[in-house]
Amino acid sequence: MSRDDTGTIKAGMAIVVSDGAYSDYNFGQVYIALKDFNYMEEAKKYYFEKCDEEFSKYGRDMFVYICLDDFEQYLISKGFLGLCNYREIHMGDYDFFDEDQWEKEWREAHNWEQDDENI
Repeated sequence: MSRDDTGTIKAGMAIVVSDGAYSDYNFGQVYIALKDFNYMEEAKKYYFEKCDEEFSKYGRDMFVYICLDDFEQYLISKGFLGLCNYREIHMGDYDFFDEDQWEKEWREAHNWEQDDENI
């Protein structure tokens, strides 16, 4: 997989790690970058560490499986990421917040009947 992204992360940036595509798309915890780093360089180091671990256990019969969640823990353990307080704003399942109720209140405030065709 080739990437156009240089991988540069600056201290203070808010980071969300994601993976997957379409219905399997996932994003997790929001982190704060504690220091400058390049996530692509760190990903390669992490991959090489995993290969070394597997090779030391199994030799040429090794099988390297990268659990995507473990990379976040790797970045935390190296002091690159810290937890960040955040709040999710869920705008609604299919409607915008409480728009049905708000429409009623708006109509009442403007003295519009529910079946008025001017709206």
